[in-house]
Amino acid sequence: MALFNNLKPKNSITHMKFKFFLMAFISAVSAAILFSACSENATDPAPASANVSLRLEPVAGNQVFDTNTVVQISGRNARINQARIYISEIALIRENNEEVRFTDEPLSVRYIRGVGDTAILNITDKIILFRHDAGQREAVLGSAPTGRYKGIRFTVGLNDQVNKIDALEVARLRPNHPLARTSPPQPGNWWSWNTGYIFTRVEGFFDNSPTGTGTPTTRFFYHIGGPTGFASVITLSQPFEIRAGENNVVPIQVDYARCFTGIDLATSPNCMVIRDPARFPDDRRLGEQFRDNQRIAFRFRP
Repeated sequence: MALFNNLKPKNSITHMKFKFFLMAFISAVSAAILFSACSENATDPAPASANVSLRLEPVAGNQVFDTNTVVQISGRNARINQARIYISEIALIRENNEEVRFTDEPLSVRYIRGVGDTAILNITDKIILFRHDAGQREAVLGSAPTGRYKGIRFTVGLNDQVNKIDALEVARLRPNHPLARTSPPQPGNWWSWNTGYIFTRVEGFFDNSPTGTGTPTTRFFYHIGGPTGFASVITLSQPFEIRAGENNVVPIQVDYARCFTGIDLATSPNCMVIRDPARFPDDRRLGEQFRDNQRIAFRFRP
């Protein structure tokens, strides 16, 4: 201040102007220092959303799924070499019951609306084909609000409209889309001789001896899906949290052995729910039983 006092002008009016300038200068410097200090101590607000993935871990009873492992299915030794399942209409349930749905890049494709009648269907739903026999366990869902959640809801299979689209057209438009028809030798989850998709495909071998404890050598296959009524809505409850900046994964399990509860492979080794009921009268009943079993085959991973 002594320096400024030495520079004080003689004229009183000039002195007042100088004093006003000096005070303004000091205030500006003080504000700048305060702003700088606050800026250094402030933290950016947490993002309002974060990326989320769904992990669907396959098991068979108390064993981790593997195409080379012998497992127990309805009391018989079995080995599953194909296990593929469609998951759609996925929603995370927040604590306030709000549902967070996930979308994908739009796909416009023809579907069969009626006999001789087709229309364009715009598909935006996030659909996943888990190819468990090929090692696929996890898929990205998209972005969801951060915070606490209490469960998840999803459909095993596809809704009636999506189930009637042309899989070959999807392959031409979007070859890598989960609804695209694949080429041999890769197993397809669609009916090659009829309209519609196979929602759940499980194939393998089982021991057909009286004891069922030998080497699995007899083939079995269950192809569930196609007609109306074979999609299953699954709701699972367990608290979890989605956090910003973290690898958010919702972990659930599907027990393929549990899908066969009450089904004896020795007497019912195969099922295709769209086959001619006159020739295969048990297919519908077996398909419905398998579908109902799926509702208790999913759970949050322990």
